[in-house]
Amino acid sequence: MDFNDLKEWTTIKNDIIKIYKYTIPIHGTKRPEIGKGGKNYSWNYTKEHYWTEAFWPGQLWLAYDDTKDKIFLDAARVHIPAFMKMLETPKWLHHDVGFLFLMSSVSDYKTTGDLEAKKRALRAADILRSRFQWNGRYIQAWNTKPNNDEWNKIAVGKMIIDSMENIHLLYWASRVTGETAYQEIANEHALNMQKNIIREDGSTYHCFNFDPITGNPLGGSTHQGYSNESCWSRGQGWAIHGFAQAYLNSKNKSFLESAIFLADFVIDNISDDMVPIWDFKAPKTSPQIKDSSAGAIISAGILTISSILEELQDNRYKKYYKAGTDILRGLRKYCDITQIEGSQGLLNQGASHVNKGGYWTQAMLIYGDYYYYEAVLRALGKKDFVWTAGLEEK
Repeated sequence: MDFNDLKEWTTIKNDIIKIYKYTIPIHGTKRPEIGKGGKNYSWNYTKEHYWTEAFWPGQLWLAYDDTKDKIFLDAARVHIPAFMKMLETPKWLHHDVGFLFLMSSVSDYKTTGDLEAKKRALRAADILRSRFQWNGRYIQAWNTKPNNDEWNKIAVGKMIIDSMENIHLLYWASRVTGETAYQEIANEHALNMQKNIIREDGSTYHCFNFDPITGNPLGGSTHQGYSNESCWSRGQGWAIHGFAQAYLNSKNKSFLESAIFLADFVIDNISDDMVPIWDFKAPKTSPQIKDSSAGAIISAGILTISSILEELQDNRYKKYYKAGTDILRGLRKYCDITQIEGSQGLLNQGASHVNKGGYWTQAMLIYGDYYYYEAVLRALGKKDFVWTAGLEEK
């Protein structure tokens, strides 16, 4: 990394920190979910137990870890009661307990050593582990609903690509407890994802369905992409980032090769501006809606690949550093709103759920902001993130 690169990423980081300090008193005990759309750079806030609830506290913990400024520690801790309430309300919880408690409680424990945070995270890891379906060897994504047999037939047999991020809670739990079962489940799930979610061309399904009785695979589908056989770009990002972290957590070389395979698909299919559209296989005749959140996740994932390859003394690291930083530059040029007066977020043009229309197709997204900050820090050389918390101590 030369001096100009360092200056470039430091400038973006400083703009991010400025936005955080501006918005801490605005958010208070609320947690942003999605922007209001268009050029309205303020937030809609989450409902209790929504899957995105930890991405704002996660940014605060990351900022505290990065800067050691107590303003971020104090702001992060005001959200603790909300996560305690989640654990006390079992019907609220789902496979996204990984996101929820990695970003909140594991981040707290990693950064401060707080033992109550560790206890909360381990309770969440037990909930996630309990969702593992041994018959099909996957973590069940969606919850069942009372008196809804048709939904339940689908829900019990479904795994989704987002889970490649959630499983890192299990790797962490295995490290801190010494119980190998957590890691075994994470590995089994990742191997199943490898086998069924990844297509031969390096693209991915969003969802994969199993027979809930036999555990036999039924086929791939989508919930948020253009079609069952298309490639939802944020899902591709979850997979790239998730498999790269799974390699770090398990040292299973096949997980690294999967991350590289998936990243190569993006590199071969992304538009010249380096900001992905919401679905890589959406027809050219359809609206080419951008998704900055997919770009941020993909950038952070590809930069992880680069750092792994560099450590392995594999010269391919240069290719992936360039790709990851090119996407980061695309986000900065076309989607970054940190220099707009009154902006409460980092990136616009996040496509949460294109099929819903309205602001769901173009707005700030709190997880896009989280991964944007992470990607900037990775570009600056940071390697120690919550996804591999405790690994440095092994």
